[in-house]
Amino acid sequence: MKKILLTGGLGYIGSHVAVELAAKDFEIVILDDLSNSELFVLDRLKELTGKHITFEHGTSVTMILLVAFYPNMILKVSFTLPQRRR
Repeated sequence: MKKILLTGGLGYIGSHVAVELAAKDFEIVILDDLSNSELFVLDRLKELTGKHITFEHGTSVTMILLVAFYPNMILKVSFTLPQRRR
């Protein structure tokens, strides 16, 4: 089973990505600072997928430390792109 670090995994898009990754048998580690999400989403994800999902509270700075503790992981970084002005 492959491990994946999913940043922003408790937000709207990230939580939907988590469900899809769980369906593909990835072991998911979610990194989220909860700035645009709620912790209850983690319980709902576990309920929906029937799988254990590891949660780490933090920012992208924390991600550097997590990669050291979870080597050989596929890394998906989510972020917001600024809108282009016309």
